[in-house]
Amino acid sequence: MVYKSIKTMAKLIVANWKQFPDTKEQADNFIEKLRGLISKHKLNKVIENNKIVILPPYIYADRLIDIAINNVEIGSQDVSKFNQGAFTGEISSKMLKSMGIKYVLVGHSERRLNFNEKNQDINTKIINCLHYNLKPILCVGENVRAKNETANNFRIKKIIFSQLNECLKGVKDEDIKNIIIAYEPIWAISTNANSSVAEVGDVETMMINIRFWFETRFSKEKAANVKILYGGSINKDNILNFKSLFINDGFLIGKASTNLSEYIAILTNLKKI
Repeated sequence: MVYKSIKTMAKLIVANWKQFPDTKEQADNFIEKLRGLISKHKLNKVIENNKIVILPPYIYADRLIDIAINNVEIGSQDVSKFNQGAFTGEISSKMLKSMGIKYVLVGHSERRLNFNEKNQDINTKIINCLHYNLKPILCVGENVRAKNETANNFRIKKIIFSQLNECLKGVKDEDIKNIIIAYEPIWAISTNANSSVAEVGDVETMMINIRFWFETRFSKEKAANVKILYGGSINKDNILNFKSLFINDGFLIGKASTNLSEYIAILTNLKKI
């Protein structure tokens, strides 16, 4: 199948703060400085032309929602698979909705690795998110890079398609427009000790394959409404390398988004894409 370039004007730029910063004051300071740069018109074009989503730790979310800037949304890094009950420490979809949260990251590789989350758990979270009109950002990706290009493409497709099949089981046609996919090859994540740089061509091939999965599972029309983001150690230096991707709906930024100067540089470089 031949794909034409699919480059949406408005990109979704998701910043995953992980377990940073250490204090509420630091989180407030980050947002206030971002607000200051916008008021000085240094980032106006980026903010106006794209959707910015920041995923802070739960404890800061309520405060950041109060001071967030126009076109900057506050989302959640995770959600419980339980809707209600005696589940100590869990935060439900309904709770997030009541706070004003609109986006929820699910299936991140760190949750899979460190908390033994399975595709079935992620599927339950997605169904719950959709029930409460939250937009799940589903992370998919392979953990080992194959040396042979043909074998690599075939093996990755099998892994990713399996994740999509299991994580999106039972999702209704009308809900597809609210699904966001973040392709994040685990071997390319900077916090991985054995990380390596992803080739743009490899990323492009996999993102096209993901779009194709949605076309065959639902329809070409519905697939076109699914945003597909790229993660994998995005920073101010390499973000421009991915400007030529056929499918370029935005980015999931991890570690680099927790450093204000680095994050501002990334947003500034978005003007060039």
